[in-house]
Amino acid sequence: MEKKYKGIYSECVELSKLSTRESLKKLFLFYIKGNKDYQKTAKQALRKTKSKKIVFELLEEYLIKTENPKDIFLLLNLGMSLFRYQYIKRYLTYFKENNIELKSIGFYKGISNNPLSDREKDEIAQYIIELEDFDLRLFSLVGENNKEKVLDALLDSIALNGIDENTLKILESNVEYIELLQEDIYLAIKQNPYTNLSLTKYLDYSLTIHQSLLAQYQDLFLIYSILSQNIFKDKILYAEDFNIKISLQIIRKQQIDITDWELLQKIVLKKAGDIIDIEDSENVLNFILATVYFNKLFAENILIDLYKKTKLYSNRALIELSNIKSQYAYREMLSFMLTSEDRKERYKYAVKLMMSYPENSATIYAYATDLNDEKLLQTLDDIAEKYKIQPLFRNKYSKVALNTYEKVQILPHGTIISEFLLDLAKEIKATHFYTAVGFIFSSGLRMLYPLLNYIHNIGGTLELITGSLQNFETKRNNTKIDRGTVQFLNNLIDKFDFKLFTYTFAFYHGKFYYLSNDKIAYIVIGSSNISKTAFLGNYELNTLITVKLSEEKNQFIQWYEEFQNQCETISHLDEKNYEELKWESELDIYSSRYVHRLSYEEINRRISALTDEETRIRLNIWLSHNPSEIFSNLGIASLQDYIVFLYAEHGLAIFESFIAGNAYYTFKYFDFDELLKNVSTLSKSQMILSSSFVNRGYHISDKDKLESRIDRLFIS
Repeated sequence: MEKKYKGIYSECVELSKLSTRESLKKLFLFYIKGNKDYQKTAKQALRKTKSKKIVFELLEEYLIKTENPKDIFLLLNLGMSLFRYQYIKRYLTYFKENNIELKSIGFYKGISNNPLSDREKDEIAQYIIELEDFDLRLFSLVGENNKEKVLDALLDSIALNGIDENTLKILESNVEYIELLQEDIYLAIKQNPYTNLSLTKYLDYSLTIHQSLLAQYQDLFLIYSILSQNIFKDKILYAEDFNIKISLQIIRKQQIDITDWELLQKIVLKKAGDIIDIEDSENVLNFILATVYFNKLFAENILIDLYKKTKLYSNRALIELSNIKSQYAYREMLSFMLTSEDRKERYKYAVKLMMSYPENSATIYAYATDLNDEKLLQTLDDIAEKYKIQPLFRNKYSKVALNTYEKVQILPHGTIISEFLLDLAKEIKATHFYTAVGFIFSSGLRMLYPLLNYIHNIGGTLELITGSLQNFETKRNNTKIDRGTVQFLNNLIDKFDFKLFTYTFAFYHGKFYYLSNDKIAYIVIGSSNISKTAFLGNYELNTLITVKLSEEKNQFIQWYEEFQNQCETISHLDEKNYEELKWESELDIYSSRYVHRLSYEEINRRISALTDEETRIRLNIWLSHNPSEIFSNLGIASLQDYIVFLYAEHGLAIFESFIAGNAYYTFKYFDFDELLKNVSTLSKSQMILSSSFVNRGYHISDKDKLESRIDRLFIS
């Protein structure tokens, strides 16, 4: 291959040296008809020949007689390479007439590598004017000397052909020209207010007549969006319309009157309550984010509500919550990182956690360590290095507990108990951790793992008493604990010399956490079991008691030791005696074990995957009414693959299907378990005769009629 190329090169060099008309014609044939090696070498040879005049003449001849588009493209490229000034206008004209994007053929890249001469800039300006190709990127190439001439031509073109967004983009850096076009822009928007919405960026709303036009949109969120992007917004001194006035105050971060703020809140709450799938969703979300400056809690609560209930906003709302450092988003993302079976999703949330909550990096890294994923840890290390995040221990909870001997405090809502205890343990270098709770789950143990690991590594003692294992030696041992949790406990016993106990005489239901060194003890007593839901999701009530230790035992350790003496020691649990139920909290225990609770994220994912538009719309309408719970795996023979939406406030249970054409069934209920028991053996015909039955919904293609029919169910 190399030998062949050397032959091509030698032949082309020889033909170039001859520089006769015939030798150069042969080079042209190599360039047009040859393979890539011939084309490249022939082009170099033509560039180096001394007979440029003959090359130019031949190029003109070939362009006149050639009809093949591929050959024309090659010849124009050659012209641009050898005689750019003479060919640049023809080159641009050809590709314009054939609707070929200049970017796609590397035009701008070529200009970047070989800057234009003044004469070439003149040619581009002439081309733009003659063909009225007012492209922003082309305009950037004409140079200062030609700019005014092209802008004047653009104004003439607008007068004849009307105004559009592309032409205004060229004028954006030349505001004096846009000011000359205000009447044209105004008329274009007035005639087609939504079609020409992009033109609103260039209308001067300091003029009363223009403000009146803007006010006609009558949509606070759209008006805010328009003014946010408007190039003249700083000129507006006064606005009478409420929507315009409020939008400007938010954009400028000016104080808002309390009456106006109350009205604004009502508008936002109503709009947020209506959202499922709307075209102006971006406007609404951007407006809500802007209100963070005025009232972070207000904006945060709306974002949380949107995150919980809408497919459209779910992921975006969570990301925005993390951007404003919401502890709700921190707990939610941490939950996903710890429990997601999708590795990409786990990585996504781990990375976002590190980026948004660098102050918690040590804790995030500790949780990630427990996942036994070296690649994830390396990713977090890379992020920490790139963004100079120091994964050092920072006790964010120390102000709660420091120097509060003999004091009882209620922990703030949102305190993540697992992190709180880890922070305290590191602060005092705790050597003892004793806990006694009713329920334990692998999800909660996983969150406690960094604390357990820390105390184990400094030679401390770890003990746990749980009510979940009350019947561990009987045949009823599956009722309050699942196999995954049992496996986790066995691993702790083996790895950490972890001491495990249970009280067998009655179900122990307390929640007690004891952390100490030889000088101080922190005790948490409250409502939190060891579960992800308790640590991250529930509204819990926990108290912190700080005790300065002395030779005499305090009442808390005394209570614990007395209770522990009445408990059974467990050295190992037989895993095969426990079912693979994947419970995460006590809520799973009290639900039927055959019923699976669906999260909003899971149901939204399943709805998004549907191909039938009507079914997708119907399921989203149910979601818009904020079901209190959603379950699948119902165990109803006649409703295979159905799910149920529960609306506890209305006492409604809606049995729905993901399969196109299936009906939905509405029941009244007081006790869902009882309802499930009653309908589980009924046929569809028998269900209709049930005293709890309300109605059956059929196939309705009209979205408005369907929504109206469903809405009537929720009218009190």
